[in-house]
Amino acid sequence: MRRVAIADDTRGMRVVLSGILRDEGYDVREARDGADLLALVARFNPDVIVTDFRMPRMTGLDVLRVLREQSPRVRVILMTASPLEDVYGPALSLGAAAVLAKPFDLRDLLAAIDPPQAC
Repeated sequence: MRRVAIADDTRGMRVVLSGILRDEGYDVREARDGADLLALVARFNPDVIVTDFRMPRMTGLDVLRVLREQSPRVRVILMTASPLEDVYGPALSLGAAAVLAKPFDLRDLLAAIDPPQAC
């Protein structure tokens, strides 16, 4: 079972995403901000991280910078309600697997978590 960590400062978003991903068969844990996410990663060792861009204490880009040093193989997906041009380039240059604009289609999130394998 793949492990997914979700970080978003909006409780409702965490609850909805966690429920959907659990229904899809993922083992999911939640963090309320970037600092909590980094502590969670150390305990939970997720395969994939889905994190919001704007959060208190650390932005999604701050988290991504730290993760690239501490857990370079973990797949990181950023979610944002900010204009994509503010997030997309910096996130991809830091190694994000995907950047999703809120609101996003659930199929896009699932494809970013488990991308189709090339034949």
